[in-house]
Order: sequence, then C-alpha cells, then structure tokens
Amino acid sequence: MPASPASPPSEGSTEALHPAPQEERLHKLVKADILADGSSNFRYRGLGDRIFAMVFRRIYGEEIERVSAASIEDDFKRQLDTARRQAAWYKGLAAEYKVRYRLQAASLAGATLADVVTGEVPPNLTLDRFSTIRKAHFHLDHETEVEIDLHAVSERDGGTDLMVEVKDWQREVTADRVRRFIQVKEALAGHLERKTAFLFYCESGLGEEPAAMLAEAGILIVDVNKLAGYEMPSGL
Repeated sequence: MPASPASPPSEGSTEALHPAPQEERLHKLVKADILADGSSNFRYRGLGDRIFAMVFRRIYGEEIERVSAASIEDDFKRQLDTARRQAAWYKGLAAEYKVRYRLQAASLAGATLADVVTGEVPPNLTLDRFSTIRKAHFHLDHETEVEIDLHAVSERDGGTDLMVEVKDWQREVTADRVRRFIQVKEALAGHLERKTAFLFYCESGLGEEPAAMLAEAGILIVDVNKLAGYEMPSGL
C-alpha cells in the first residue's frame, strides 16, 4: 500500500527550524529544470509536490494575490480578439486563392467573361490566360497607395487584364464598401496603360442598391455559382 503524502511542517517543528530538506528538494528541482534559478525566471509545470507548492507560494505569493480575475478576463479577451482577426485574415486569403484558382481554370477552359459574370459584358473585354495573377499594390503618388485583391495580367498583347475585389463575407456587402471599390477604379483610371476589366466577387451576394452602383460604374459582378463550376484540367 503506497505511503500517504507527507504533511507540510507545522510551525515550531524541527523540520520548520531546519530547512535543509526543503533546500535540498529545491536544488533537485532546479537541476531537473523544473524550477529555474531566480525569482523572476520561474516555470511552473504543475508538479503535485507539497514542498514545491510551498516554495512557489513563498516566492510568488504576493504576485499571485495581486492578480485580479478582471485582469485575467481582459487578457483572454485581447487574445480572443487577436485570434478572431487572424482567422478573418486567413479566411479572406483563402477566398482570394479560391477565386484565383477558379479564374485560371475558367481561362484554361476557354470560357468568356460572360460565362463567369452576371449582366452584359462589353464586347471588347475578354477572359484570357494570365501571365500572373496575384494581390497588387499601386502607388499613385507619394501619398496614395491602392491595394487590389487580385490583379490578373493577360498573357496576350491587347488582351484584358482583370482587377478583382474579393469579399468572402457572410453578411451583406454594404453600399459604402462598394463605393470604396468604385473610388479605387476611378483612382486607377488614369494610371493604367493596358485594357482592364474590374470585377467584384462576393460570396454572400449583393443587394439591389450595391449591384446597381457597380453596374453604373462599369464593374462586372462575378457569378459565384458559375465560377464554382470550373476546375483545373487534369495534369496541371
């Protein structure tokens, strides 16, 4: 039958007056890399040892008492907010990669822009194979920088480049968000030397007002369901 754990030394006991056993145990813990030297370099690993707990409390008792539940809650809320922002960023990045993959697949399949967007397409705009398709930044002047989620460069002289805004939101895209992309298109208008089509991709769909604003600005709306039907040819 295993021996029961030893009780902590009571005040006035011989063990309390002569702390050699505790010091010996402490040195063993340090050598075992469970407790590091110095009061500010302590790594607690949850060892179920009473002397270990006594040493921990003796050195860090004041610090422990000063920690409030509110501060712990605030710290976890900050960590949760950071994690949510990171998750949203990765989710958006995944959506951009998905749209890039589908557009490349559609171009390799010989699809036209009319095959992947809603509404009328100007006859001079084409869906070409791309030499590159990636996120892009344009410096319009010393103070103005414009970011495009996907910039697809046609590999054909005289072909159509694409500027694509990608929104993977589950909630409805607002008119303000659409207006910002329209402003990006207008800002780039005088800086583009190649024929370019502007596309707006939104997984949650668009309401009547945002869709009308895009159409009036000459921005094509990607049909999510149409685009989803394209896969890369086998062997690529």
